[in-house]
Amino acid sequence: MIYQFWLKFMTDPKLVIIGLILYFVSWKCWPYYFPNIKHISNEIKVIDGDTIIVGKMKIRLAGIDAPELEQNCSKEKCGQKAKAFLLNLTSGKKVECSDEGVDKYGRTLSYCFVDKISINAAMIESGNAVIYGLNGIMFYPQELKARYGQKGLWRNEFILPSKWRKINSQKD
Repeated sequence: MIYQFWLKFMTDPKLVIIGLILYFVSWKCWPYYFPNIKHISNEIKVIDGDTIIVGKMKIRLAGIDAPELEQNCSKEKCGQKAKAFLLNLTSGKKVECSDEGVDKYGRTLSYCFVDKISINAAMIESGNAVIYGLNGIMFYPQELKARYGQKGLWRNEFILPSKWRKINSQKD
């Protein structure tokens, strides 16, 4: 529902300009928004495009929703591509994650960083994830950039990951 609200405004040129200004101003400031980094490790395991294990902590990247591993988007394995992008982004690097609470599946919700770059924002900007929930609104400029640059998911038509999960959970 929130996503549909934002879609209405994505075509407004004034909002696009404001979003891009916010993007350029905020990009270098990400680490300062989340000073309570609690989970730091070089041991990273990527589960899918929005879930990782840092050390022994299972983490759900807050504010983003990546395609499920089995999800295809216009004949592309977009779920697998999202996982591969995240794996490439984090492989062999120190990952730092905040602690923003726990989701209904017991995963820690986090904003994570590699080399002071937001992993959450990078997933959105590359088109490998979409904004999700109220926490995702801060990534609106990155989503605009991906959408208008036709990156990742935005190259073709696709079903939102949340909608895809609903459709496919009914098949079981």
